[in-house]
Amino acid sequence: MFTRFEFRDFRGFAHLDLQGLQRVNLICGQNNSGKTSLLEGIEVLCDYSRWGAQAGWQSLRPDPDALTERKSRWWIRDGSPGLSSLSGYMDGGQGLREVYFVRNESGLTLPRGVGAGGGTSQVSVGVGSFPAVIPCRTVSAQQRSTGEVIGLFDKAVSRRGGEEHIEALLRLVDPRVRKVRARTPAGEAPFLEVDLGLSERIPLAHTGQGLTRLVAIFSMLLGESPKVCVIDEIENGLHHTLLPQIWAGIAAAAREFDVQVFATTHSRECIEAAHEVFAGRSSYDFSVIQLFRSDNDRDLPVQGRVLDQRLVSAAMSGSVELR
Repeated sequence: MFTRFEFRDFRGFAHLDLQGLQRVNLICGQNNSGKTSLLEGIEVLCDYSRWGAQAGWQSLRPDPDALTERKSRWWIRDGSPGLSSLSGYMDGGQGLREVYFVRNESGLTLPRGVGAGGGTSQVSVGVGSFPAVIPCRTVSAQQRSTGEVIGLFDKAVSRRGGEEHIEALLRLVDPRVRKVRARTPAGEAPFLEVDLGLSERIPLAHTGQGLTRLVAIFSMLLGESPKVCVIDEIENGLHHTLLPQIWAGIAAAAREFDVQVFATTHSRECIEAAHEVFAGRSSYDFSVIQLFRSDNDRDLPVQGRVLDQRLVSAAMSGSVELR
């Protein structure tokens, strides 16, 4: 599990040092403060081949015309000498993970001992200390198609006890949930339906985007067994009154499936709900990562800090601005 990140001249970060990470981490900050960039860096530290952006990065920044070659120049902070680095520190003796980017036209080279990891005509990628790849999955702010959700659900329920696991987690959100099933009527496209104790099961899509999004998240965690999950705009499509139940489900899933979660939010209600849920658990394995822009510091235009339970509690009481 990651305990610390240190980024230098990556995207908009001149130097970002985040220490004290927990099992579940909620990232907040104003627009253009670097929330999505942080998620991208985490993806690369899990699997450096993700620098190519064909799957993970484009899902975080949907842009079908943004080819890797054109995008690569922005991996390194504008105005920097031309070398950026990502470092991730892990517990349990898993050590340090390092990835470097160098702008070819800068004349700089990768640090001594760093191996080549690919790149484009504009940027070279280097890999320093890097143990085995960490399985990482991404949940973007964009709603998944019905086919994608069914695929994830099918993979999850193929595991022993998979159906029961997902249904139990969903009941934390909506106690009415009894069963979730895939159905393929003759001549129609397959879909998921849910038993809510009504006269008949109803299509999952009719229950609202929130439950559909959670089925996709829980199915992905169970079926694909990632060790790290990054979720962009976790509250997207969810009414604020559902957030405590959503966080109860996320907290239970993260612990049960042994996955570290990094999620972004624009909502203070989302932070409050997460804080209340984790404060009521036996272990407060939750932190808030606050990113903010500083107009007064030209050397560090984007800064960040990790808030533990004490600081999150202070923020919730109104003495610390947090959103």
